[in-house]
Amino acid sequence: MFIKKLLSAICVISLMVSILLYPSFASSSKEDSDAKWNERRAFLEENIKELGAKGPDAVDAFLKKNGVEKSDKIIADPSRNISPMSAPGSVTLSISAYRDQYSSKYLVTGYWTWNDIGLVDTSAGALDGVALSMCQTNWNPVTGYVFSSNPAQMAIYDNYGTLYDNAGSASVISKSGVAYTFQDKWITGINKFCGYSGSAWFWLDTCPDQLPIYIKMDFIHTWTSAQLNNFGISWPVGSAPTLNMNFSTVPSKFMKADQITLYSWPRL
Repeated sequence: MFIKKLLSAICVISLMVSILLYPSFASSSKEDSDAKWNERRAFLEENIKELGAKGPDAVDAFLKKNGVEKSDKIIADPSRNISPMSAPGSVTLSISAYRDQYSSKYLVTGYWTWNDIGLVDTSAGALDGVALSMCQTNWNPVTGYVFSSNPAQMAIYDNYGTLYDNAGSASVISKSGVAYTFQDKWITGINKFCGYSGSAWFWLDTCPDQLPIYIKMDFIHTWTSAQLNNFGISWPVGSAPTLNMNFSTVPSKFMKADQITLYSWPRL
């Protein structure tokens, strides 16, 4: 009898201890999950930065090898006037969308490169800008998505492939888009141009409710010095979102390019 009562008491105590400890287990599990994601994200982004100078194909190959699935690009209806609009002969833009099979996070990337160093004016001046925007096929911002914590990053390279890790930053999150600025720089004597190519990206915890969606990349390059007053993404009704940069004085040369691609992410 004593042994049965003792065993019963032990069971009750064990149950009470389990109940008391359960919240901490849940917390620990989430912390472990967050820690694993942070570690994985750091690994992915370190390689995205290192490989970015070789172009988007090198990044694609790395991501595929490491379980980050690229989404299928959908051919857009040309009647909607959304064909690539990169400035001919100057800059090439490339957009991609992915889903990480391990974390179920979503990744949007944009890449630019000048087509020839001879096209770059040596008097690189004011800040340059990049934007990545997601919108529905009626041009409204997407809904249902959740940006990851500190979602956006970018990497800047010169024409020799050197990485300038601190040359740019994600400055504005606007509805379902992110705008970035970076400082280009011409280094005289050795024909080195910081800003010759680069990549920008952001992470989502959840996929937008609407699929397929347009992903748009904007690129703005300036030649002369000017103070940037404000910048961001405008969302005009009935048309595609646009990156706007307003300066104290208008730079003497101002180039703008953009590209829009239709994507449908794979869902769980």
